[in-house]
Amino acid sequence: MLEPRNTKAWTNIARMITAISSMIAIVYMFMRRYVKYQWTNKFMPRNHQQGLLHQYNEQIIGSPSNSMFPPYFKFEVLILCIFPIPYMDWYFSIEAKDLTCNYVYSELVIVAMLARLFFVFRAVFNYSVFSDAYSKKLCNQYGFYPTYDFTFRCYMAQDSLGTVFKMFVGSVMLLSYIIRLFERPFYRQLASDDANYRALDSYFNANYWMVITMTTVGYGDITPGTWMGRATIIIACLVGSFIMAIFIG
Repeated sequence: MLEPRNTKAWTNIARMITAISSMIAIVYMFMRRYVKYQWTNKFMPRNHQQGLLHQYNEQIIGSPSNSMFPPYFKFEVLILCIFPIPYMDWYFSIEAKDLTCNYVYSELVIVAMLARLFFVFRAVFNYSVFSDAYSKKLCNQYGFYPTYDFTFRCYMAQDSLGTVFKMFVGSVMLLSYIIRLFERPFYRQLASDDANYRALDSYFNANYWMVITMTTVGYGDITPGTWMGRATIIIACLVGSFIMAIFIG
């Protein structure tokens, strides 16, 4: 059952800034897409259009499209539509191991907002030295287009240890933040009987838990109590196994 929650003034101000900036970004995305579509149809030959559209869509989604609002654009807009609503927040409860865990709606929205990291990753790959105009020209001479897979392989060939280290640290920080949001209410309920269960009040403890999980050590001193936490741990195990396999290989 949802219950209203009183939020502080600065929290609502931050949410208003987030909401306004998100709406501005969506408007600019529509404007950019419209201008690009008009320019493409006016100044670019039809056969060249199809080639660029196929390469770009194949790199982003995997299916070419020549519409004004292709699937990848709708996906980007959907990501930007996720943000906490100012002056509207609720508590809601779920049952986990015979305990009632109270969650805040806005915290789960923040987890969904982490999908915006997609834009960061895309910028890193699209504006790297391995995907600039010279690299594309060089790759075209050999009959292929520099996709994200090609850029990642180039990063690995240039600095494999540094790339793997950045992947591991970034994954630990991100997944630690998520698991802490999901499991902290559960551990706070346990702490009513034993103060030692307030482990996840500390972000450092969440980092410790995630490192132990992703490196497949798994001491078992901290375990997930909710289905959301278990799902996060499953993802952490898969990501950790992937990173460790790259490191060993």
